[in-house]
Formats: sequence, structure tokens, C-alpha cells
Amino acid sequence: MRETPIEDEERFARADGPRHDQEALRASEERPRRATQSGAGVGVLDYDVVADRGLWLPEVCHLLGLPVGGSTTLAESLAFCHPDDRDRVERAMAAAIDPRGSGAFVEEFRIHLTDTGEWRWVSSVCQTLFEGSGDSRRALRFMGVVTDITARKVREEHDQFLSDLGATWMRARDVPTLVQLVADALVTHLQVNLVFLGMTANASATADLQDARGQAGGVHTMASLSETARAELVAGRSIVVADASADTCITFQPHDPRGILGLIAVPILSDGELWAVLVVGTTGPRAWRPDEVQLLERMVARLWPVVARVRAEEALRRSDERQAFLLKLSDALRPLGDPLDVQEVAARLLGEHLRSNRVGYAEIDGRDYVIRREYASGVRPLVGEGPVGTFGVALRDAYRNGETVVVNDVSTDPRFTEAERTIMQARQIAAYVGVTLIKGGRLVAAFGANNATPRVWTSIEVELIRGVAERTWEAIERARAEERLREREQRLRLALDASRAGSWMRHVRTGRVDWDDRFRELYGFTAGEPGSFEAWLGRVHEEDRRQELELWDQILDTKTHNTFDSTFRIVRPDGTVSWIRSLGQVHRDAEGQIMRLTGLDLDVTERRRAEEALQARRDEERGRTLRKQADEALRRSHAELEQRTLQLRRLASDLTLAEQHVREELAKTLHDGLQQLLFSAVMTLDRALAANSRADQVALLQRASADIHEAMEAARTLSVNLFPPMLHIGGLPAALAWLAKRTQEQYGVVVNVTANPRANPEASDVRILLFEAVRELLFNAVKHAHVDRVDVNLEVGPGDIIHIQVSDDGVGFDSAVTLDYKNQQEVGLGLFSIQERLALLGGHLDIQSAPGKGARFSLTLPQSNLPVVTGEAEVRRHDAGWQERQVYDSAAGTSRPLRILIADDHVVARAGLRELFSERPGLRVVGEAANGVEAIVQAMALQPDVIVMDVSMPQMNGIEATREIHGAMPHIQIVGLSTHNDENSERSMLEAGAEAYFTKNEGADRLLNYLLSVQTQVKGAAKS
Repeated sequence: MRETPIEDEERFARADGPRHDQEALRASEERPRRATQSGAGVGVLDYDVVADRGLWLPEVCHLLGLPVGGSTTLAESLAFCHPDDRDRVERAMAAAIDPRGSGAFVEEFRIHLTDTGEWRWVSSVCQTLFEGSGDSRRALRFMGVVTDITARKVREEHDQFLSDLGATWMRARDVPTLVQLVADALVTHLQVNLVFLGMTANASATADLQDARGQAGGVHTMASLSETARAELVAGRSIVVADASADTCITFQPHDPRGILGLIAVPILSDGELWAVLVVGTTGPRAWRPDEVQLLERMVARLWPVVARVRAEEALRRSDERQAFLLKLSDALRPLGDPLDVQEVAARLLGEHLRSNRVGYAEIDGRDYVIRREYASGVRPLVGEGPVGTFGVALRDAYRNGETVVVNDVSTDPRFTEAERTIMQARQIAAYVGVTLIKGGRLVAAFGANNATPRVWTSIEVELIRGVAERTWEAIERARAEERLREREQRLRLALDASRAGSWMRHVRTGRVDWDDRFRELYGFTAGEPGSFEAWLGRVHEEDRRQELELWDQILDTKTHNTFDSTFRIVRPDGTVSWIRSLGQVHRDAEGQIMRLTGLDLDVTERRRAEEALQARRDEERGRTLRKQADEALRRSHAELEQRTLQLRRLASDLTLAEQHVREELAKTLHDGLQQLLFSAVMTLDRALAANSRADQVALLQRASADIHEAMEAARTLSVNLFPPMLHIGGLPAALAWLAKRTQEQYGVVVNVTANPRANPEASDVRILLFEAVRELLFNAVKHAHVDRVDVNLEVGPGDIIHIQVSDDGVGFDSAVTLDYKNQQEVGLGLFSIQERLALLGGHLDIQSAPGKGARFSLTLPQSNLPVVTGEAEVRRHDAGWQERQVYDSAAGTSRPLRILIADDHVVARAGLRELFSERPGLRVVGEAANGVEAIVQAMALQPDVIVMDVSMPQMNGIEATREIHGAMPHIQIVGLSTHNDENSERSMLEAGAEAYFTKNEGADRLLNYLLSVQTQVKGAAKS
């Protein structure tokens, strides 16, 4: 066994003589020397007490950082001790060399290395050698072993640090406090300047960060790291930087403005993912020891579970606090009946709970908001109105979508413009949470909390603000509903008091009936009488009981019969009879079964009597009124009958005069015109027959032909004047255009016609009346107005009403005088006659005129419907029923004549055309038709090559017949023929499908030549 220094001392004390002293001394020196050679960190200490000189062996010099071979006094040796350990070491040394003591020295203390300047822990085990005994005993030498125990002491200190820290952070109730405790402990233990804990995006919450001075740092995330540093940390390896300014391998720079140079970054991983980074740093370069890195890694391994526990406890505590606050809020809001009080209390409680500067509730109407009550602490209130976009235009869509807007710092939030930041600063808003409420698809309210300084709102705070917003809105709506209910109840009570109505309730399942005092008074029940359905039915008048029982059966049998209103009589115990009106509601369960009935019964006796008296008076008054109305109607009928009789008499007179006038004009035309021309033609023909020379005969025949043509023109003019064909062919708009042209040709007056094509009455009598009225007005304008221009406007108004306006800027007249029946002879047929005829057809004539102011005539008349042509007149198209007929037979080498159908309503005309065509070998008439309908039928049956179609025919005119035939049989050529040289008729025929158009007064040569050319073209086409 290895001997201790004490054993050496005892052996040295027992030795006899100098020889033994020297041997013992050498033996004691040899054993420590061998011990120092066994490993590094161990040295031999030899101090000559008598000479006060210490001999430092090489190992001890290495431990102290001294030059080898040196020596020091005891005082100089003690100077190497740490100031905190020096007094203790001096006392132990004094006790060790005290002759009265054992001489043992066992101490652990820190020493200062002169070469590196660091402090290291050593353990010194020494023994003092004495000589003599008793009072003469004295210390000679102080010898022992010095061992470097720095690693063990550091490990023990780190273990104690972690143990103390573990006990300390058990006090933490939230993550920021936990981080603060860790930062304070690390700053003291490692002598660093900065400690912070940065959470990555994977972390569910963000911890507040602290530096060595306890000041809040920023939130540090992976975004602050370089790619190299991030890769190291994700791999789970710590980053150690002695001098960041000279480190070219790792460029990690913490987000700190104080310029940290030395740092250690330790990753915190959970389930293989990086969740946080713990960083310690110094403002100057630092050579970090491995034990310091190991300490941080050990601490991180213990810290993260604690963070998770604290976070869970904090979430539970905050949830409890939230529930407690919401319970407190509900208790505070429940008794409030004023919506404004609800807003004020909710804002105040939330503001105090969050320690926020301002909380407010805003109602939104359209694009504007209004704040009526709010909580404000340390800032001025914002009560008032404003546009919704005031709190950030970029956030407007989020507000309208009902999203919760969270702003931690207005000054740095990129969603705000500089102008908006200025506005928010003026309102003392640096951070806020805004919640908008959408109900029924409409933005109705906003609720928010804001702070005068930047603030990081936690998710729990944001959720709480959202919850309070919803509860506040519900409480406000409840208060408003209760307020409306109170108002309705108050109005109902006032109505009941004013109407003296009695209320009742019948529970069907239990049979219980409840009556109020007014109901009992109404029916004559005493206060002690029990309520029952049978007792009530016994009060109902016997003549009305059946009615009430039937009503009850309907309520029982029909599950949708939920309201009733019944009026009946009752008989009170004193025999008085009263009228009662019972209004009730049926209450049913989910299956439709009746649970109870409630109702109000009102005494309507007085009202009933008043109604009966009023009805009697009304009946009497109505009888008098009916008799009076009958008398008046009879009087009006007589007057109207007399008026109609007078109108018919006047119209009969007008028609007689008009007919006589037409006859006179016709006789004059026939006598002065046609008869004279025909007489001249007859005499000329007689002379031609008696003439001797052919030249004289030709000249006389030509003169007779001219007279006949002139007679035909006169006859045509007479026909047009009596029966304008354009009116029946083209309709009223075309007829007015024709009338305008004819008026200008006859009288030199320009007539400007503006006509709506739809303004064409279907009934011919209406068209004729309006046309004749306009012609009469134009004739009056030519004759009396002395103008060179007249305007005619034809339109269709609302209700399918025809409006015609004829206006001029002529001399004008007094319409009141002119419309007098006595003066109608002065204006021909007369404006009065026009007015009367329009009135008979449901129209009227308005005249605006004054002397020198021109005249404006407005004719208004409803359109009528023409009967539909049916039976034999109905013509259907047969697109696939015709076959093209050959004109030239190539097999026989001969051509057949052109087959012609003649359609004309005049027998003489058809006979003349047949005789004319028959004289030509190439033309053959295959059929005749007297109207448009017959023309269609004959065309389908005969399939002619050409149809010579008269324009004006009865039943169906030539234009309509041409349109039908061309649509069904386009291979048939149609040639229009008319006595009227009119552009509208020609255009209408060509548009309907006619190939050519001729007038009868042109002579037959042009028509004959055209037909022969058609026959020639068809023949040539067939040969080719």
C-alpha cells in the first residue's frame, strides 16, 4: 500500500541519527517524484520552511506556467492563489507548519497561470517534516503533490449549474420567463454578453428573447442564418465561432446590432426536425472550451422538454383564464339592456384584460363605420364615423371577407402606405387586431383592440378578441331584440288596456284553462269559478255554439290551422247579450299535435251595433245613390241617344252631300271629258272610213287613237281618285306617300310624309277613313292655308293606337268657329264630319290653330283586325309538287308555244288580251283568273310558263298572289300589268317576284314584244 505523508512523518520522527534522517528524506522525496512521472497534471512541491524558499520541480512549473528551475518564498507562492481562495490557503498552510499540529495539508484551490493568464483548479496534498520534540519541535520541510483538477471542478460546477437551473426554471409559468431565467443563468455562469433562443417556422409558438442585460431582443428564425450554418444546425451539429470577423468557414451572424464576435449556436431538434436554436455570444473574440459547448448541449437537451411542458401549462392556464374572462364577460353583459352599454362594457373588460390602450366596437352601414362607445387608456378616444378603408386600403378585401387582421407594427408592416402610417400614428395606433363580422352575407360590424406601441399579438389573444367580438355582437342583438320585445309588450299592454280585452290559455293535454281577470269580467265569471272549456261554451249563445264547435273540429283535424278569428255572441248570467271577437293562436309540437291554445277576447258589441247602424245607413244611402245614378244614367242615355241620332243625321246628310258631290264630279268628268273625247274619236273614225286616200286614213286613225288614249287617261285618273289602288295594295303608309306625290303634281304643294311601316290598320274601313281624312286636310291646306309645304307624320303609339299629325305654317283659323256644324259647308266635307266619323270608330280629332299661327291636326284611332281568309281562299305552297314543263321538244325537233295564264278582274281586259295573244303563233293562253286566289289555283293546276298579273284585283291583289306563286313555283315568270303608272306598285310587284311590269295605257306592243322575246329565249335555251 502506498504510504501517506503522515506515515512518512512518523517514520522520520522515529529514525535514529543523521543516517536515518537522510535515508528517510530521500525515500520521501522519491515516492512523490515517481508519482509525478505517472501522468500529466501532477507535480511535486518542496518548500524549505527554515530558508523560506520553495523548490519548484519541472512538473509544478508547467502547472503554474513558471520557468523551470525557479524558486519562490511562501508569500510569492501564495500570490498565485485566486483572491477568493488565498485566505483559506494561508490559514491551512499556517496550520500545517505549526509544530503543535499534525503537519497535514489537504486543500483544493485555484491558481493563476502566468503564461496564459487563465485560472485553474489544483488539489494539494502535503506533509510538514518536523525535528525535535516538545517545545523544541520545529518544521523543517513542507513537501507534497499538486494535481490539476480543473476538469473535475468544471464538471462539478456544470453539474451544479444544471441542477440549480433545473430547480430554477420549475418556477417559470410561461416561455418568456423560462427564456429569461436561462439567459440570466448562462450570462453569469459562462460570463457571456448575449443569450437568445430563436424559434424556427416549425415551432408552434415564438419565445421572447433576452440578452445579457435583460433587454428584449428580436425574434430570430432560420432566415437569419447563412446556408452553411443552417445546414450544420439541421444536421444537429453545434456551431462554434471564436472570432466571427476572422471566420471564413461559417458566416453565421446573429440578428444583434452590438457586433457579437464569439458565439456558440446549439440546435434544438424534435422528431428529427429543427425547432429552435440557442445562441450565446460575447462582444469580443473567445476561445471556447469543449466543456462549455458540452454544457450548452446538455442544457439544451433538458431545456426543450421543459419548454414543451411550460408551453402546455401556459396554454392550459391561458385557456382557463380565457374561459374565466369569457364567463366574467357573459355575466357582465347578461343584465344589460342597452346596446350602447353592451359595447362599452365589452370594450372595457377586454381592454383591461389585454392591457391594451384602446378597444372599440364599430357598426358598419355600407362603406362607413360608426363608433359610439369604446375603451381608451392613455390614448384619446376615436368615437365617431369614417370610411371602412381608413385602417388600410390594402386590407379592405380582408375586412369585407370577414378575415381577422393582425398588425404587430404599423411602421414596418408592408401593407400600409406612408400616408396611412401617418394617419395611424396620429391616432396613436402602432399595433392592432381587427375583426369584421359578416352576418347574412353582409358586413355588419367590426371589433378591435389596438396598442400605442408595437406589440406581438399571440394567437390566444387574437382568438380571444375574435370570440369577444362574436359575443358582443350577439349581446347587442339580444339587447336590441329584448328592447323591441319590451316595446311590443308595452304596446300590447296599452292596446289590451285600451281595448279592455281578456286573455286566456287552454292546455289541451292536461285540460287546464287559465283566464285573466278581464276575461272573467267579460263573460261574467267570478274569481272563484274554475276555468273550463265547458263553462266557456255554456256562455256562448245557443245559435252560435255550432259555429264554435265546428271551428274547434277544424283545428283538431287540420294540422296547418294555427290561427283563428271568430266572432260570436255570449249570454251573461244577468241575461245581457254581447258580441265577442276571439283572436287566437294554436301551438303544436314537432309532430303537429296541439299542445295549447292562447287567445284574446274583445267585447265588440258597441262596434257591432255601430256597424249595423252604419250598414243600414249605407244601404239607405246606397239605394238613394243607385236611384240617382239610374236617373242620371237614363238621362245620359237619352242625351247620348239624341246626340247619336243627331250625329247619324249629320253623317247621313254629309254622306248624301258627298255622294251628290262625287256624282256631280263624275258626271262632269264623263260629260266634259270622256264623252267629248269618245265623240271626237267616233267622228274621226267615221271620217277615216270615208277617206279616199290611205294617207288620210292613217292620219285620221292616229288622231282617233290619240283621243282614245286621252280618254283612257281620264278614266284612269277618275278611277284613282274614286278608289286609290295604293291604299289597298301597299297599305296606309304607301298610300300617304302616293297622295303626297299626287298633291305636289296637281297643286305644286310639297307634302313631307314621315310614316312608320307598322302604322297600317288591318281593317279597310279604318284605312279608308284615315286616308280620306288626310286627303281632306291636305285639300283644305291647299285651298285655305296658302302654303307651299305641309308635314304629315304617321306613328303607332302605346296600346296600338294610330296617330296622324298634319301640320302647316299657313294663315291658321279659329278652330271653335270652324268646327261649328253651321260652318262646315265652307270647308267641303268638313272638319266636323271628320271628327264625327273618328268618334264613331273610337277615335278623335284634335286641332291646334289660331289666325296667323298655322294649324296642327292630330288624328287618333285604334287599329282593328282583319278577318283571316279561310276555306277555298286559303292557299298553301307545294314546293315539291311542280314539274318544269318543256318548251322545246328535242326529240321532235319542234318548239311548242309559250303557255300564258291571264289574271285580271275585268272580263273585257281578259278577252282583249286573249285575242291579242292568240294572233301570235308562238303564244298560247292556257287559262284565266278573275282574282289573286284563282290565279294561284290556276297556276298550280296549269303550270304555265308566264302569268300576266293585274295588280288591282278583289279578294287577293296581284302583289300578294305574285308573292305566293313565286315562293311556291319560282320557275313561272310573272309579268305585272296595271292601269296605274305608279312607282310604288311597280316596286312592290318586282319585290314580290315579278320579272317585268307594264301599264295598260302604254299600249299592247311593249307587252307583246316582251312575251315574244321570252318565247325566243326559252326556245334557244332548249335547243342548246
